Amino acid sequence: MKIRMDFVTNSSSASYVVSMDRKAAEEFNKFDQTDPSEQSKSRIYKQVAEDLQKNGAKTDVNGHEIYTKVYQIGNKKELLFDTSFSKPIEDVDFSSMDDQELWRYIKGEYITKSRIASEFKAFGTMIVPHMKPEIARILVVKNETFDQFVTNRHGESDDIKICRIARLMTADIKQTGEKFTVGDQEVYSKVYTFHRKDDCIYDDGFGKSVDEVDFASIDDELLWRYIRGEYLVKSRLGTEIRGFRTLPAPRADQVVPS
Repeated sequence: MKIRMDFVTNSSSASYVVSMDRKAAEEFNKFDQTDPSEQSKSRIYKQVAEDLQKNGAKTDVNGHEIYTKVYQIGNKKELLFDTSFSKPIEDVDFSSMDDQELWRYIKGEYITKSRIASEFKAFGTMIVPHMKPEIARILVVKNETFDQFVTNRHGESDDIKICRIARLMTADIKQTGEKFTVGDQEVYSKVYTFHRKDDCIYDDGFGKSVDEVDFASIDDELLWRYIRGEYLVKSRLGTEIRGFRTLPAPRADQVVPS
C-alpha cells in the first residue's frame, strides 16, 4: 500500500499523515542485521511502526489492521536529512543515536520526502497543508511619529482613500489599543479579530472598479470592512501607509507545534 500526494504548499509548516497495514508490514519488511544499512532501516521501521501502533488511530479495512497518525512538521531547520551529518550517511551509527535525534531524521528524510512509503512495504504518506483559518487575527502596530504626515496628506482620489484609512485606523488604535514607549517614541498596538469573508470587502467587491468608488462619501462601517479585507488581510496597511506595521497574531491553539 503506497499513498503518495506531492504538491507545493506556501505554509511554513504542514501535517503528514502516515499509515501502515500492520500485518503486511510485519510480513514484508525483513532486514539483514549483518548489513549496516539494513540495521539503520530496521531501527527506523521499528520506531515508526511502534509509534503508529501505540499512538495512532486503528481502523479495520476488509480485515486489515490499518494504523494512521498525523505528524506535525514545524520548523524544518530542526529536522535532519542525509546531508545534515558531518560524514556520509552510510557511516552514521544509527544504533547509538538517541530517540530524539532519530525522530528528527525520520521526520526530515523519511516523512517529508515520503521515503517511508517508497522504501518500506505497506506504508503510505500524504501531506495535508494547513489552511488559513476563517477567523483572522492581525496585530497592528502604529508609530506616532508619522501622525503629522497622515494628517496633512491630501490631493488625488487615491490620497483621499489613504488619508481616510490612516485617520480611521489612527483614531481607533489610539482610543482602544495599547500604548507603550520604544526609546523616545510612542507606539500603539492592537489585535483585530474578524471573519475573512463576512467582515471584509475587497477591491473586487464593490460591483465596479475600485478607482470609481467615492471613498470620501462611503460610511465608516463599509470603510472598516474594506480596511479589514484589503489592508489587514492582505497586509497593505504596512506597505502603503507610513507608520503602520501588520503581523499575524494566531491564537495559541492555531500555533503548529514543532
